[in-house]
Amino acid sequence: ILRDEKAKKLSESDPEAFGELIRASEGTIGNALELLCSSRDSRKLHEKTSELIALLSGAGKAEIAMFFITGNFTRDELDELMLFLSLAVRDMLTVKYGISTEMLFFPRCDEAVNASAEFARETLTQIYSCAEKMRGNLLVNVNPQLFSLKCADMLSEAVK
Repeated sequence: ILRDEKAKKLSESDPEAFGELIRASEGTIGNALELLCSSRDSRKLHEKTSELIALLSGAGKAEIAMFFITGNFTRDELDELMLFLSLAVRDMLTVKYGISTEMLFFPRCDEAVNASAEFARETLTQIYSCAEKMRGNLLVNVNPQLFSLKCADMLSEAVK
């Protein structure tokens, strides 16, 4: 990946963002290059995912809906947000089950432990399922605003 000029520049100028990109690509060079070349601000979406996880741990349906409404996400941003949510939940499940593996969303294992503290394993599994289902739904022609509300509704149900 460091043969790519953008990747090399990012690794030198912002190692943390480069690490996030590598983790989000799940070790696949093609995915890393796609994320690198996308017009999306992956760091912003990474932060938004962390914000969403915090909301899912205790906010009500209205607050989760407001997150999506005020986010004004594009279809591509929603897809990446759901990807990051899936990766984050995967990390949280691995620490819940005591599996020692490399983190894909969280920079450190202790962050995954802290984030997972508020969730039961079953709830995390439901959130993961919801995020993956939403990513699949994005493949069809959907309105991003209506899709955002559907995400809020499904995620709210998952954490009940």
